[in-house]
Amino acid sequence: MDSFLKEKLDEFISLFLEQKEVKQYFALKEEIENSNELNELSKKIVEAKKSLALSFGTNNHEEKKKEYLDLQAKYDSSPLIVNYKMIKEEVEYLLKEFEDKLKLSR
Repeated sequence: MDSFLKEKLDEFISLFLEQKEVKQYFALKEEIENSNELNELSKKIVEAKKSLALSFGTNNHEEKKKEYLDLQAKYDSSPLIVNYKMIKEEVEYLLKEFEDKLKLSR
């Protein structure tokens, strides 16, 4: 890679990582990863999903489906997850903007 391209790429990465939204994204991601409550809930969701899959054609399928959907709704409505999803969309938009700028500068 020539030095000019490397310099521009490093500049882009630095600029991107300094964006408020990107910093928030990584902070929220770390907070989610370190949340015992969300980790436990995530494990319960995986188990409920397995139980749901194994319950097809049985009498308790609807019960297992409700259990899974309730757990997933609880996870999705967590303030950390709600904020994470919103900021993730903003970061994806920023990436798209940077991509468009790169295309224009060719």
